[in-house]
Amino acid sequence: MKVTNQQFVEIWQGSLSTEEVSQRAGCTKTEASLRASRLRKRGHALKKFTARYDGVVSVPSPKDARAALLRDDEAKATNG
Repeated sequence: MKVTNQQFVEIWQGSLSTEEVSQRAGCTKTEASLRASRLRKRGHALKKFTARYDGVVSVPSPKDARAALLRDDEAKATNG
């Protein structure tokens, strides 16, 4: 099944995994992932799936990431 870029974007955004995208778009998981990568390079804001969980990636804000690092440093200082 041939899908347009717009159809692919809609499928990608409405799916929970690359496996689901591949089933709905009629391609392999690798083809789906590569197509999403190419579309991102062309400016499409497609969500990313993690390789391990195949779910949506959550990226902390820089402020939250810094706070987490400081907590880790404090824990290391008090524990050892």
